[in-house]
Amino acid sequence: MALLQLDIVTIWFVRKVFLPLLILSLCLLVIKVQLEAWRCNKIAEAHGYLEGKLVPGNRGVGKACICQKKKMPDGTVDKNVKLIINLD
Repeated sequence: MALLQLDIVTIWFVRKVFLPLLILSLCLLVIKVQLEAWRCNKIAEAHGYLEGKLVPGNRGVGKACICQKKKMPDGTVDKNVKLIINLD
């Protein structure tokens, strides 16, 4: 009977405590990455670039924003220009 009680408590703990915390942490992680990507795009636009790509900090080089496709004053786009901005 004690083993049955332990299983009920374990199942309750996993369903009511562990899984909601796991789901919440994953949602917060996704929101954080999306906000950082949005911030990178805004930085790229502020510097006159059309595209900003976020490089996560776990790639060994630190968190960075790579700005590509520079808008030129005459209206053309230079695809060969890149600007790397460190976000750490």
